[in-house]
Amino acid sequence: MVKFKNDSGEDFKQLWVNIEGKEYTFLDLKSRSSTKFIKVQKTYPYCPAIAITAKDTVRFWPFDYVGEELYNNRKLIMTFYIVDMQGNRRLEVRSKRAIL
Repeated sequence: MVKFKNDSGEDFKQLWVNIEGKEYTFLDLKSRSSTKFIKVQKTYPYCPAIAITAKDTVRFWPFDYVGEELYNNRKLIMTFYIVDMQGNRRLEVRSKRAIL
């Protein structure tokens, strides 16, 4: 089970993620809000993602990660936020296990 949180100061008109080859699209994910949990067989604490905002489109493309934990029977929250480095904006992610 995984859910996605928009931790940026901007609304996401659309958030697209790819988990283990399956694509998921979420519309109108407001700033500081989350999706509902979705069921996935397994995931790492990151995934390719694209967020469309009123300003632009920002991306997160993981590569070269080694030794990350594979989650297959826990609830995970992936929190996306936007980093702006001298006008170069990109999407970043932090993940944590959900405590219920």
